[in-house]
Amino acid sequence: VATGKPWIKFATCQGRVLFLNFEIQRAFLKSRIEALQQHKQAGCLGNLDIWNLRGHLMEFGEMAAEIVRRTADRSYSLIVLDPIYKAMAGSDENASGNVGSLCNQLERISHQGAQAEASSMVLHPAGLKGSILTVVAEH
Repeated sequence: VATGKPWIKFATCQGRVLFLNFEIQRAFLKSRIEALQQHKQAGCLGNLDIWNLRGHLMEFGEMAAEIVRRTADRSYSLIVLDPIYKAMAGSDENASGNVGSLCNQLERISHQGAQAEASSMVLHPAGLKGSILTVVAEH
């Protein structure tokens, strides 16, 4: 989305992306992004903002409020949370009540932050074979 290039065979519209990294150390994430940028011939990533939050987690409702506050004056098209289980610390990712609460907070982020224009995507590992990518809240 940040580059406007296709994503997993889907066309995208170029827009500003906020990537919330809860897991990978800053240096390793930087090298991964550079390798991906080179492999995909992505060009400039000026539309990609990264918040490295490894080790800075809080209750997700508080985090959602902070995301809304910090994105209110920006026009994000997409906000990505990776991995979602780190954002759900202290919650059961398999309990419908906890997942429902998470979805409500993601809708709050999409509708109140980022000038109420962003979609939210969460990344959740699906074992050793890859990740399930889910668009949870879309505006």
